[in-house]
Formats: sequence, structure tokens, C-alpha cells
Amino acid sequence: MHTVQKKSNSEPRPDLVSVADLSGPMETGLTSRTRTLFSDLGQTADAMGCALYVVGGWPRDLLLNRPNFDVDVVVEGDGVAFAEAFVSKKGGRVVRHERFQTAMIVLENGCKVDVVSARQECYHRPGALPTVQPGGIEQDLYRRDFTINSMAIQLNAAGYGRLVDLFGGRRDLEQKTLRVLHERSFVEDPTRMMRAVRFEQRFGFRMERTTEQLLRHAAADQMLERVSSERIREELILLLREEHPYKPLLRLDELGVLRALHPGLRTDGDRKNLFARIGEALSWFGQRHPDDVVDRWMLFFLGLMDALEVKEKSAFAEKWRMPRKVRELVREIGHFVEVVVSLTEARIHPSRIYRLLNPIKTESVLFLMARSTEKSVKQRIALYLDRLRKVSIELSGRDLSDMGIPPGPIFRTILDGVLEAKIDGKVGSKAEEWAWAGKMWRALGEP
Repeated sequence: MHTVQKKSNSEPRPDLVSVADLSGPMETGLTSRTRTLFSDLGQTADAMGCALYVVGGWPRDLLLNRPNFDVDVVVEGDGVAFAEAFVSKKGGRVVRHERFQTAMIVLENGCKVDVVSARQECYHRPGALPTVQPGGIEQDLYRRDFTINSMAIQLNAAGYGRLVDLFGGRRDLEQKTLRVLHERSFVEDPTRMMRAVRFEQRFGFRMERTTEQLLRHAAADQMLERVSSERIREELILLLREEHPYKPLLRLDELGVLRALHPGLRTDGDRKNLFARIGEALSWFGQRHPDDVVDRWMLFFLGLMDALEVKEKSAFAEKWRMPRKVRELVREIGHFVEVVVSLTEARIHPSRIYRLLNPIKTESVLFLMARSTEKSVKQRIALYLDRLRKVSIELSGRDLSDMGIPPGPIFRTILDGVLEAKIDGKVGSKAEEWAWAGKMWRALGEP
């Protein structure tokens, strides 16, 4: 086995002397909790005699004046030992990942800090997980994906706030440029293709010319086929969680990456309109039902697959090892034709709307609302989400027993019947529910 040789696509500086001092922006831009956390981390590093840096997205977002609550630190030394030393003094617990020389500090207030031992990586074949070896901050930054994510800020007391920028990350931030560090970046880790598009579209940047050429070549060479389904799934989910996920999907299509996920995926006008309607449905639901949580990215996943046949959708979800809930949503939307036909009936009782929609998940109902262009269908779905699904009855199984009805499946039949009667406005009080249940029991064959 051998280490893949890499040609740099950036201009690393040979020393850490002419670095910027960000202690001022850190003092004014941090919350008191983050300042305390950074101080405590730095004190632990000083006590152990090792250099400590906050790395990755945090320095990038500080320079962009964007909030970021994900704290990743690099220790020039044993990261796991550092995490254990920190917890022994400050409390919390440590989750260890010995293979990659990493650990996670979970504080008592719920805050999490990912700790990594400064390292260099060897890729023994394209797309494989790397073999790690100890290294310094320079080697650790060089193994990262893009220049804007390859900066570090020191947390030790003596160098607090010192920006380590060896590859022009700050320059690229200012020029709104996305650049890989070396020409084999997308070969070593093909998921960086999806990550590149995600960052490019999130920040309104543009890929540097050589970076885009390297990405196009990697896509054409089908490098994604060399990566596990789980890793691609995670990148796809992160992309669909972006505020406006259609934009990165459109760019993936332009670069030839989307068809590597499935040849039937496309970003045409129909898809663009559907994604816009999904966003509108989510916004409407969030405003009217702020306490109800939905997995918004799952709706966009359904939208992405909308042009595929039913069997293709199921196969697509299985191929990329999507969560069970997603696979259930895919099965549910396979029955949408029948549901839509029923919802377009000229006259339909509220209880019928309830029976059609209540068995399926809220995400499926919202997707149906977004997908439908019929005004009456949207209105009936809104009625269900706003009112019908919240209707409940006071009558219970104990009440049915008190009425002399023997326990069994008949309980469910009668209780459902009473609920539907209440949805349709035929009963109101518990006394009326009781009377309706007795009427049903007699009609169903009271002995």
C-alpha cells in the first residue's frame, strides 16, 4: 500500500508567523457561554502542554459573520486524552472513537465539542476511508476539503485568537471562491463533490475554474460509485436540509453529479415549481402549527424523486439506505392517485377526508398538498391539518363496557364511528357520544 501523491491546488505558507489576530472579533462576536468554553478548552491544553485550535466551519463562519454552534477542535497531541482531561476538570462525558484518534465531549449543558488529534491521512484507494497518522496542524489542515474550511484559530492563552491560514482561505472568502486544496481531492473523497455544491450555493460563492474541472472529471469517471451508500446518503440529506435545496440540486445536475445518483433525476421546470410549492406548504404549516415538527428535508426528497416511477422510487430509497420513515413515506405516496381522486369529489363529508388522510404521516399529507394543483384538494387538506386531525372524543372503552358491550374489535368500530360522527358535527357532548354509541351497538347487532 502507498500514500496517494497529491499536487497542491493552493499556495501553502511555510510558517505560522504572519497570521492574523482575531482575538478582537472573537471577544465581541462570541456569546458568554462560548467564550467560557473556549477559555476552559485553552486552559486544559495549556496544562497538558499542547497546542489547541478551533477548526473547520467555525473560523469560516466567524469571518463571514455567520452563527455557528458546531465546535470542532484539533489538538497537537492525543485528542482522546485531551477530552478525558477536560471532562475530569469541567464535567460531562467523553465518547471515544479510537480508530480515528477522535472523541466527542458532551457537556452537562448539552453542548458538544468534537476533538481530533492533529493528523495526516493516507488513502489507499479512491473513495476509501483514510488511514490516519499523527501530524501537526499544517498536515491536519491540508487533509481538509476546501480552503475556506482549512483555517484554524488557536485557543491557547499565549496565542489566543491567532488565525492559521496556510492555503488562502481568508482570501477565497473575500473573493467568494470555492477551491480544493489539491487535484486528487474529489478522487480521495468523492462525497466532496456534493459538499462543494452545497457550500457554493449556501454562501453564494463560485467554484474556482480548476476546482470545477476536477469535479466534472470525477463525476464523469463515476467516482461516486466507489463510495458507500451511507456516506452519499448523509451528504444528500445535508443538501436537502439547506434553506433552498433546489439551487444545489440544479447545480449538481449542471455538473453531471445528479445523474450519478439516478439517471431519471432531473431539475426541469416541473421540479422547480414543485420545490417552490413544497416550500410554501412548509411555510404555511410552520406558521399555523409552530409546535408540530416535520422532517422538511423528507418532503424535498419526495420532490426530487417525483418524476420516477413508483418502483423506481422505492429502489432509489433502498439503494441509498434512507431511514425507515422515508421508505414508509415512499410507500404512502404510491397510493396518492386514489386519495386525490377521492378528495376531488364534488361532495365529501369531513369524516371521509379524515379517513383518507389520517392513516398517513404529516409529511405525506403536506407533500400531497404541495403536489396538487386542485384548489379544492388543497382546501380539504388544510381543513384536515387545521381542524379535523385534532378532533377527539370523551367516550372510552370503559364507557362501552359500562354500557354492557363486550370487549373486542367492536370497541374500535364504535369509537371510530363516534369520532367520525363528531367530525361531521352530528354529536357534541359526551352524552350525545354515549347515545350515538348505543345507536351503533344496536345497529351492529345488539343481542
